Amino acid sequence: GIGGALARTGERVQFIAREQRLEALRAGLHWQTPDLDEVLVIPASAELPGTPHSDDVLCIATKLHDAEAALTALPDAWRDVPVVCWTNGTQAPRWANNAHRAVLACAVNVPASIESPNVARLWGVPHYGAMHVGVLHGDGGAVETRLVHALARAGFDAYRHDDVLPLLHAKWMTNLM
Repeated sequence: GIGGALARTGERVQFIAREQRLEALRAGLHWQTPDLDEVLVIPASAELPGTPHSDDVLCIATKLHDAEAALTALPDAWRDVPVVCWTNGTQAPRWANNAHRAVLACAVNVPASIESPNVARLWGVPHYGAMHVGVLHGDGGAVETRLVHALARAGFDAYRHDDVLPLLHAKWMTNLM
């Protein structure tokens, strides 16, 4: 959902996935909202490109149990790229702190469902939901500003926070109810 929304605004997005999800994404992301039903073709690969672009931002949007492996498997060239954790809870950003120069986190409050590996439904109208972004480690202020603006252009209510950890924790706790 988030990658599709960003891609629709012209942001350069590439999905990194494995096995069944990779095959499904290569067939096209079926992106649905109350107003839209379209298939987006977004590049998908099993590996990151060898050399990052100077403006790349790495977004970790996996299930938490896959986040540590994803972060530790990154090629050395990607260690200097700012990373944004879109995972529930506060553990993934802690893992990212160990290897990245700038770590941001986003508390995602979006009424959505993933119907299958390549079908994302976002239910919010007129905005898809709220994104709360904050820098946790390093010099990520420019990335934070760019990301908040990109999310707003993509149709989310997007906010920057000096201390996003309480929001991450609260979101995680609501998932446990």
